[in-house]
Amino acid sequence: MAQATHRPAQATAAVCTFAAVSETAQELDSISWSYSAAPTGGNIAVESPSGTTIFQMAVTSAGPGNISFPKALKGASGQALIVTLASGAGTVVGSVNAITR
Repeated sequence: MAQATHRPAQATAAVCTFAAVSETAQELDSISWSYSAAPTGGNIAVESPSGTTIFQMAVTSAGPGNISFPKALKGASGQALIVTLASGAGTVVGSVNAITR
């Protein structure tokens, strides 16, 4: 199991990257996030490999949120898994936490 957290400066995307492991698919168990105020263009995306979106959802309000994947969201074998909380724009600060198996 691995965990990653990122809380960047305002108006900056929060990104958690789980490095590629040879012949192994990263398995995402859950994502937690928050925005300090209502975001403009709030969104969570998971990519594996980079550039290939395997999960995406809009986040339209301030405060915390969480999604769990009971069967785990599997990335591509031998590729990194990237979780991105989009910039909330303006003075909004976002934070993302992701847990893999």
